[in-house]
Amino acid sequence: DPARPTFIKCDFIPDRTKCPKSVFNLFHGFEAEALSSVSADEIPALIAPILHHLDTLTSGHGSYLVKWMANILQSPDNKSDTTVLLRDQGGLLHEGGGTGKNIILDWFGRKILGSDYYLVVGDNSMLFSQFNSIFEGKLLVFVEEAGGKDNHAFIDRLQSKITAKRVISNKKCVAEREMNDYARFLFATNNTNPLPSKGGMSRRQWMFDSLTTYRGNKDYFDALVAVMDDPRVQRAFFQFLMAVPTYPTPIEFFVNRPITTTYIQIRQMNAPLHHKWLCYELRRGRLPQDCSSRRLYDRFKLWALSSGERKAETLPSETAFGRFMNEAYAEEDGFTMDAPCVVRKSGGLMLRTFDIPKLVKGLETLNFLMPGEVALTAAGEFAVVAAAEAGEVE
Repeated sequence: DPARPTFIKCDFIPDRTKCPKSVFNLFHGFEAEALSSVSADEIPALIAPILHHLDTLTSGHGSYLVKWMANILQSPDNKSDTTVLLRDQGGLLHEGGGTGKNIILDWFGRKILGSDYYLVVGDNSMLFSQFNSIFEGKLLVFVEEAGGKDNHAFIDRLQSKITAKRVISNKKCVAEREMNDYARFLFATNNTNPLPSKGGMSRRQWMFDSLTTYRGNKDYFDALVAVMDDPRVQRAFFQFLMAVPTYPTPIEFFVNRPITTTYIQIRQMNAPLHHKWLCYELRRGRLPQDCSSRRLYDRFKLWALSSGERKAETLPSETAFGRFMNEAYAEEDGFTMDAPCVVRKSGGLMLRTFDIPKLVKGLETLNFLMPGEVALTAAGEFAVVAAAEAGEVE
């Protein structure tokens, strides 16, 4: 057949106008595109239950998740470079789960995007497998249960997956080939600390605790499923996402992300050891404003060992610890941050002074402290100093 198409390779090119005739395109349109359009005035009522449930899953921040979803549809080849975590923890008297994360994400993946572009990962370790062809041509990868052990161990590879635009596809017994990679990742978990939040990863995440309002509410979920099964609702949500304003660049997704309590909690769990110690002391109003480097290090070391945070052989040296602290000291005339000031001598020891307001502000900016968690007076002193607890490190 002289009209038979011939291709030299296959690739994933969501903007079909940019696909050369010699390339077989794995993208062939969104699932909801083929449905009959609905009128604009019908859309708000049709999608109201969907938006309400997204608000429930994100503790009231559904509008940001909507923008994230809209980016996939409006600009499938322009990744937001951010990943989503929906956390639903258990507690002393209840188990986690049952808030309806899977039901609506599966619906969005299969009925709005299309099953060809959606992948559910049940085993978190699959993200880091040598053979990765299962991720070819995907726009959304939903990790049902984010496993902290694998994600923390492979933090660099995880960060690369979130931001990479090209990937080497490796399939058993098939030659490797380079392809476009436009996959976005959404994690759900019942674990307390499922994702690393440090270094570059902290800029790539936004995290929410799901509300448990409808956990176990059969009537609510039956009604929600009935709404989602309606093709008119599917098309209405597609049209809504195609029209809703979203952020055009990764930097705008980053600067506009909600800084939630969930995010700060996970940041605190993954903080470097010296940051954890500073937060511990500041929360109790117990950080000594004037202290020698040696005494400060001994105080830090005793806390780290007694709290079980670290073994003695893995602690930073006194010299390294001193370098960490340099930026937190007050400056005086004739001294710089590179050469922090020696305030005075006392009992043969050279004392240094912490700039407490600067330290608190810096830790809040790093999201290691909640805003206002450490109260200070106008003079920069602790507003309330916690009473010494029995056996607590002095």
